[in-house]
Amino acid sequence: DNTARPSKLRPPTARELQYLERASRLDREAQDLWWQRRIVDVEGKYREALRCRETALGADHPDVGYSLIRLARLYWSMDRHREASAMHRRAIGILERHLPAADPDLAEAMWELGGFFHIRGDYRLAHPLMLKAMAVFEKTPGNRTKMLQRRAAYAAVLGELGRGEEA
Repeated sequence: DNTARPSKLRPPTARELQYLERASRLDREAQDLWWQRRIVDVEGKYREALRCRETALGADHPDVGYSLIRLARLYWSMDRHREASAMHRRAIGILERHLPAADPDLAEAMWELGGFFHIRGDYRLAHPLMLKAMAVFEKTPGNRTKMLQRRAAYAAVLGELGRGEEA
């Protein structure tokens, strides 16, 4: 679960807990608004949730990374690719500093960004992200159907890069 968690370094203050509770509430509200297709309102909620987490946890906390990913997904859906890519990359950087290289959450973040690049036809950017993610997914027990789909997507990227023999 990628909900807000206080820092392990010290117990959160009462004020920080308020910020984290507010961030979680804003995320839930944003999800409801997304289903209602009120995208402008979703952006405001996700931006405020991000600000709350940065205030309570600092800018380099994994929960800030997860907040960035939620906002990046929104921006991808709005065709705001430059902003989405920047946020997704920042999130991955944060997660790389705090999670082991073989962590499934980190792999999912890389796979997702690689997938967005794949959809946009930017195979050179998609490849290294998908390669790192696949290395983790291959070692992680999971859904067989999902792995088949991932292998097919990765093979398509290799094919587009002229590396069909590897696919």
